Amino acid sequence: NIIKKILNFIYYLRYLILIFILSIILLFATPKLFKNVNKIVELNNILKNQHGFIIKKTNKINYKIFPQPNLEIKDSIISIGEQFNKITIKELKIFTNLKSLYVSNEMLLKKISFKGEFLGQDVSGYYIPKKSINLLYFEIKNLGIKSKVFFDNTKKFPNPSGKIELNVLDDNLLINFDYGKNLKIQ
Repeated sequence: NIIKKILNFIYYLRYLILIFILSIILLFATPKLFKNVNKIVELNNILKNQHGFIIKKTNKINYKIFPQPNLEIKDSIISIGEQFNKITIKELKIFTNLKSLYVSNEMLLKKISFKGEFLGQDVSGYYIPKKSINLLYFEIKNLGIKSKVFFDNTKKFPNPSGKIELNVLDDNLLINFDYGKNLKIQ
């Protein structure tokens, strides 16, 4: 009698599991149905006001569900202030919180990964915004350069301050910088 109750419970539990799986799929797949143009306008507002750069050209915008929900922008141009106004990015992936895929006003950036070209060299890396310090990691494979740049959030591009950990052909270099003030190399 007890075994029959347990088997009955498992039999009804399969419906709950099926409903749960379908609701998760629906939650992640719904943003794929929307146009992401207004998301880019809102994203550019956040990027310009909080981080100092803008995505200028956005031709192909796709929403990818797996492995983590993100907006993927192909063949774009990024502008950082007036000094760097045309950085060509082949692939830009923007990871945000799940709520921002539905409500543009509450967009919170988790990570931005990129692959592109700068000064004729292939560059790849990522940018992680945090409350106090933003991390920019980039790698120029042709030249053997790997760099971590920690930006102080009180100053934004094009006048940043922070710390650079640079690895060039297995030699490490630490640089503290403050735009327009000082540069310390250790």
